[in-house]
Amino acid sequence: YLDVVLFCVLFVWVGKLSYDKIKNENAKIISIRALGDDGQGTVSSIIAGIEYAINQKADIINLSLYARANLANEVVKTEIEKAINNGIEVVGAAGNDCANAKNYIPGSIDAAWIIGACDESGFRISFSNYGETVDYNVIAKSTSEAAAKFSGYISKFGTKDINFNKSELVNDNDDDSENTVLESDIFKT
Repeated sequence: YLDVVLFCVLFVWVGKLSYDKIKNENAKIISIRALGDDGQGTVSSIIAGIEYAINQKADIINLSLYARANLANEVVKTEIEKAINNGIEVVGAAGNDCANAKNYIPGSIDAAWIIGACDESGFRISFSNYGETVDYNVIAKSTSEAAAKFSGYISKFGTKDINFNKSELVNDNDDDSENTVLESDIFKT
């Protein structure tokens, strides 16, 4: 069984894991609430959640959250890298500010899977963050939903077949260029 850890404002994106193409009935989901109902949280609550997931030997951590990178939250980046170094796949929302994801946490972490959002035609949604650190755009209404769908996908299919060279696949312009379609129709590169 894969342990999928979701950090969400509310535990609502778990339902998205039942999307027909990514449903993984064998996944064990651990809900760790690091943010309040208002979407706000502390650096320490996020670090505590990631540390808990590491100690539980999670396979995937989904960070459906984002914040501008600064000195105060640099320790979150270090904790995410610690999870990755422990063999955990970390999936992060690119953010919903129509800005370069490299200026955000977790968007600035190249070793994490950073997921943006696009429409069904493969066009980046206007508010989805973009840039060279964004691995994929997933059909969703927000980057949090997109990250949750991607987490579900890799819990079922793994990352072997989607581990492409990012520099060849990612459109890092902030325009609405059409993206290339992968095997699954929920992903756009």
